[in-house]
Parts: sequence; C-alpha cells; structure tokens
Amino acid sequence: MKIAHYNKTDGQLLGWYDEEIHAEIPVPNIEVTEEQWSKALENGHNHVTIDGVTSAKDFRTASDKIAEKVSEYMGYLGRTDFKMLADYPKDVTEVIKLRKEARDYIYENEVPNEYN
Repeated sequence: MKIAHYNKTDGQLLGWYDEEIHAEIPVPNIEVTEEQWSKALENGHNHVTIDGVTSAKDFRTASDKIAEKVSEYMGYLGRTDFKMLADYPKDVTEVIKLRKEARDYIYENEVPNEYN
C-alpha cells in the first residue's frame, strides 16, 4: 500500500509515502492501492479524494492565472517590438491584432507597464 499525504482543505496531494520506507508519515493521509498510486504518477495527478481517487486539478488562484497571462502577453509584446516586417512569421495584420489583444488584456487587468 502507498500513502498519500494531502491538504485537508482542498485535497491537493503533498507527497507519497510507503510504510516500508518511511518511518514517519505526515497527516492527514490516506492509503491507496498500488494501482491508484501508479495511475496518479502516470497521469501527473495532484489531487486526491478521501476514497483514494486521484485527478489532475489546477490549484492556481485567479490572480495567479492573470499574472501568468500578463507575463505571456508582455513576452509577446517584447518579442514583436521593433522588428522589420520581413521578420514576422505571420501576416502583419495578425501581429497587429495580437499585439492589441495583449495590450488590452494587460490594461484591463491594471498592470502598470510601458505598453499601456
């Protein structure tokens, strides 16, 4: 048997343990079958229910997701600034559209920067 240590509040997996290897196992925890453990590892699962069912779950907060998207857009704006037209891998109209989308998103989320 394997043991899943998890966050009691949201079920986030915090670690895997085995009584044959580990002398101390943190709580809360739940015993899972070898099959459940193997499936969780194979599929990158990071969440477990009280009955040992694992799944992949996005634990990022809304602000984490916004910050990630803003960072992605800032990178895009940086990569497409001051390039010669021939350097663009896409039609220039597409680049203009994507740059506007990036600036609008950053502006809507009130992230101060040199682009808005």
